[in-house]
Amino acid sequence: RFAMEKKFKLALLILVALQLASAGQGKGISPVVKSLLVPGSGEYQLERPQRGRLFVLTEITLATGIAGSYIWSRQIDTRMQAFAADFAQVDPTAKPDQFWIDLGNYSSRDDFNDEHLRWRQIEQLYPKEEAWDWQWESDKKRSEFRDYRVRRDWLKKTGGFFAGALVLNHLVSAIDALYLTRLSAADAVAYRPQYNPITGSLSHSLTISF
Repeated sequence: RFAMEKKFKLALLILVALQLASAGQGKGISPVVKSLLVPGSGEYQLERPQRGRLFVLTEITLATGIAGSYIWSRQIDTRMQAFAADFAQVDPTAKPDQFWIDLGNYSSRDDFNDEHLRWRQIEQLYPKEEAWDWQWESDKKRSEFRDYRVRRDWLKKTGGFFAGALVLNHLVSAIDALYLTRLSAADAVAYRPQYNPITGSLSHSLTISF
């Protein structure tokens, strides 16, 4: 996922650089740059409102998805930590993600440490300190906690996918604006060969509209 986001960012930077390099031919901000910053705005400038509306609605939908995913995941994270504090006597302060995964897989810190000692994974043991201690009241409570954690992680991943799609929407809108710009430039140039059968002469007509 991170590699894909880096590729998108690189593509955006290249597109901006190319468009800015050629922007001196016109006045104001190029439609391509506008669509890159605000999807759909370049299409509106090029008088293609239906295409612009599609990118705007997509942007709003994806932005709403990002906000909803992260807000809900934070709420579940708060509930998850409070649940662990109530039913496993956990101190939730400054714990890494791996701790919450292990917390849902083992009934206690001693169970976790004993198993990893058998596997000779000494570096993964939790210290014998109160801050890292836990003891679930029952397997049912541990299972409920794990459901919280899985739901929270799923929402985080969903938010990440929405973010990647948002970047893609900016890029596609910019490419679409670039296509429409080139298309309008092609319409402004007309070339017509003219043949006179009487004289047998061939002439050429080139019309450029401004």
